[in-house]
Amino acid sequence: MAFAAKHNKTGVIFDIDIKEFSYMSLYKVDEEKTYKVNGMYIKPDGQHGPYPIIIGDGILIGLPEHLIDEVKAILNDPEDIATIKAGKVGFKVRKYQDKSGTERKSIDWVDM
Repeated sequence: MAFAAKHNKTGVIFDIDIKEFSYMSLYKVDEEKTYKVNGMYIKPDGQHGPYPIIIGDGILIGLPEHLIDEVKAILNDPEDIATIKAGKVGFKVRKYQDKSGTERKSIDWVDM
């Protein structure tokens, strides 16, 4: 693969064409459902800087910024990438309260 083709597309690690995928905030995700993770990447130009994105079935789900280091670690681990590509990773939404008492959402990983 040519260098430009290899590096000029988002989600290249997972070879998924995401051009037609719709974006969904984690706050809009069904909390009762387990979502399959088909891939992930770091979006470099978010409102407050880079943030992680999960590639689901036809959707891109924005994750909270506090998960960026975890997603970077996953993307740098060939075993984790292979597990995702094998369809063995999912997530569920979890609510929590931050230090100020505001309700927030994060995720818990699920083995599938």
